Amino acid sequence: MNTVFIFFKIIYNYIGVDTMAKRIYLLSGADDLLHLPFNNEVREMLKNDLKGAQNLVSIGAKREYEKNDIYFNGNEKSLGTLKTFQFSDLKYFNLIDGRTSKEDGLKLLEQADIIYLQGGDPFVQLEYIKSNKYDIFLKNYKGIILGLSAGTMNLGNIGFYSKDEDYPQTIFYEALGLTDLTIDPHFDINDDERVKEALQGSLKHKIIGLPDYSALVVSDNDVIDYFGANYVFENGKKIENNIKIK
Repeated sequence: MNTVFIFFKIIYNYIGVDTMAKRIYLLSGADDLLHLPFNNEVREMLKNDLKGAQNLVSIGAKREYEKNDIYFNGNEKSLGTLKTFQFSDLKYFNLIDGRTSKEDGLKLLEQADIIYLQGGDPFVQLEYIKSNKYDIFLKNYKGIILGLSAGTMNLGNIGFYSKDEDYPQTIFYEALGLTDLTIDPHFDINDDERVKEALQGSLKHKIIGLPDYSALVVSDNDVIDYFGANYVFENGKKIENNIKIK
């Protein structure tokens, strides 16, 4: 084990789930890719937080780079990152993924006022972030962080993937640890199978089911606000309809 790796490991273990980010937005997403993934209240909060901000860096979550490009630039079926944030003062938008060198990606992240973890495949995104040691940078980042769907899952300490057509088995995994929240995005309280998976999973870890268009806002690892519905599962039971805020 070399000295650099030991240094990173010590820093990671020391920081735990603490982060220096000004605020973290955890978004579920939308049921239509042409829709904004948040309501007007979240939009106004973001607009206020992003006053004077100029640089956004988006981290892709697809192995197929053309899909990252679509999620970023948009097309006739997807709103894209650029239009999603057209309400803000942001001027410069950059996408980083496996095509971006480690050094170029870090330079862009260092200039970012907001870092946006796109939706897609959480494991592709997590592998990219960790293999480039960007997780260490994110722990010390002082701007705004926003996760969408897969990005929201990855911002937790423990990620939860409820089985679907892409991954046929429900699993927990070690994520980035910027919050201690385990989020199940695109959650539908009327989907009996989805609820069953959350109930079973909550025997191991507390899970928050976050429906489309809902959001949680975190500061200093506390949920300070929520928008839309959310459902809290713990010890095999649904214990709350909305998470407690501080």
